[in-house]
Amino acid sequence: MVKVNLIGFKEHEAKLKNAPKELKDEVGVRVQLAGESFLRLAKRSLASGMLKHPTGALEGSITKFPSGTSTQLHCEVVAQKHYAPYVEWGTITKVRVPSELASYAAQFKGRGLKKNGGISPRPFFFKHIPTVRNELIEDLKELDIL
Repeated sequence: MVKVNLIGFKEHEAKLKNAPKELKDEVGVRVQLAGESFLRLAKRSLASGMLKHPTGALEGSITKFPSGTSTQLHCEVVAQKHYAPYVEWGTITKVRVPSELASYAAQFKGRGLKKNGGISPRPFFFKHIPTVRNELIEDLKELDIL
């Protein structure tokens, strides 16, 4: 799951809180567009032929929905198949998790059947965070929020 929101930009929260409704609405639109962009990139990665025998189920399970109390300023993009983390990071001896995601990935650690070396990682989801984050930051700079 990836959350796209403005929480965490503490120094800019007050500026947004005191902003006119029209500006808040525009920021909300940009956040929702960032979520859509992330969803599109993740689905495109899966459709690119990275999986040997794709069924489309994993790609079809990726969804975006508003979340939080101020739903326009928050959205979540989620891959809803239980095996998504194993495709993303690999299994057994082939696991490759970026250090910034290690604590999140740890919840998916299983006991595993060690009959082989596992499956190689096929990143399709989290690799898009920097791209979408940078696009959102540029959009918010245009609005003079950042």
